[in-house]
Amino acid sequence: MDLGPLAGGPEHRADQVAQAWDPQKVMGKTTIVRPRNSSTDLRTYHFEYLDRLWEQNPQLRQLVVQATDYKGRTIQVALLTDDLQRPAAEAIHLMFERWLQENDFKYLVTVQVCGRPPLCCWSLDIVRGPPS
Repeated sequence: MDLGPLAGGPEHRADQVAQAWDPQKVMGKTTIVRPRNSSTDLRTYHFEYLDRLWEQNPQLRQLVVQATDYKGRTIQVALLTDDLQRPAAEAIHLMFERWLQENDFKYLVTVQVCGRPPLCCWSLDIVRGPPS
């Protein structure tokens, strides 16, 4: 992902997190609980985060988030925002809810188009490329 002038040029990448996760430096934690197919079928996502100004552009805030899903799988992502006032937990909730919603929507559209679960259709999209 090249952010161009925002990042100071192509040599700066916002999606790179150089350091290993240090639990001693965690500045906060938050959780998202989402219903899946019914109000009793709940999925819990846990987040730990660091909140700091971005080194490449101190006018931007960088939230480095370690996210763990309901299966215990963990990823680390860096979020950039120009909103320096919003509480970190709220910014994390908004971004991850959006990503979860987009994934749900992609799944629904794929099933409607292909009539099958997404694994077969997504791989076909890669082979076929965009519609002509």
